[in-house]
Amino acid sequence: MKKYDVNITWYLDGLVGFESYSDGRTREQVLNTLPITVTIEVNNDETVGDVVSELFQTLESDYGWLVPEVEINIDGLTKTIVNYSSQRDYLDAIFREIQQETGRDMREAFAGGRHAV
Repeated sequence: MKKYDVNITWYLDGLVGFESYSDGRTREQVLNTLPITVTIEVNNDETVGDVVSELFQTLESDYGWLVPEVEINIDGLTKTIVNYSSQRDYLDAIFREIQQETGRDMREAFAGGRHAV
């Protein structure tokens, strides 16, 4: 089993801005309630990616804020691992909001590399 320290990046703005989610707290107050670094353990039958994927889900579920990426030091090299699931969910929410306001399905406009005009 190997242990790795993971530095967490929190995204506090969400879809409609920090103030909508903060319950009157400042960013500093919210960040003081969130872990900045955690240690993960990776067993021989697991990959770092599998464990970090679970970590993304656990952190977002437990704390209610998005984690777009983490940094992890592996064999002396710092690697950034992006949470594409979180980003996809966030973009889907933006596209749904645009569709409600405009009646246009923005996912179709951006599908396959096409750009909306």
